[in-house]
Amino acid sequence: MDRDVVSAKIESLRHCVQRIREKTPASAELLEQDMDRQESSA
Repeated sequence: MDRDVVSAKIESLRHCVQRIREKTPASAELLEQDMDRQESSA
């Protein structure tokens, strides 16, 4: 694969992981109460 393509894919994955970290609630109880977060983690 071309280095630019691999770099772009890695950056995209970093962005996705960051969003997951931002949206992950502090506890299972908070997740249970937040349908939007439940749907985004499915």
